[in-house]
Amino acid sequence: MTTMTSPIIELPEHYRVDGERLGRALAHVSAQANSIAEYQAELQHLQSRGNVRCNALVLAIQQTYGDPLALEHRVDARIQDVLQQLQHGAQQQARAFAETPIADQFALSQLVDQRMHAAVLDMEQEINLRVEKHLQGLRRDIADYVIDQLKLAVQRADDNTRTLMNDELQDQQNM
Repeated sequence: MTTMTSPIIELPEHYRVDGERLGRALAHVSAQANSIAEYQAELQHLQSRGNVRCNALVLAIQQTYGDPLALEHRVDARIQDVLQQLQHGAQQQARAFAETPIADQFALSQLVDQRMHAAVLDMEQEINLRVEKHLQGLRRDIADYVIDQLKLAVQRADDNTRTLMNDELQDQQNM
């Protein structure tokens, strides 16, 4: 059985790498890979902290303004309480002023209902705008922070690459 050997190709002298240069290049590449891994871990940690802060802010907003459904129940309960008070007052007024036509009482009740409904809608809209404004600011701050960290990581990687290339050029010039 014959084995076929491929011819050995000789490289020109300027392409040859000795063990020491290869070791240094591998050390630089390994250091750069470790550095990138550290930056990625740091970035993940910072992103995690940002998410925790975001969640804390959302929780604080929810605690301050309450769950939208709970807020709706509170507003409904308050409306019912106010309506009961208004109805009670209207009934007392009707007794005191028997001569007041029933149509006036009905119109007054409708006007109060309309005003209460408008007031509740205004309050809900204001709360929603405030919450949205806070959330937009938080999203913008987190996005800016992540972008800054990514730019910093890219700059550091570029610096490490330039250093490695300069070292290799220096080694080639020294040979």
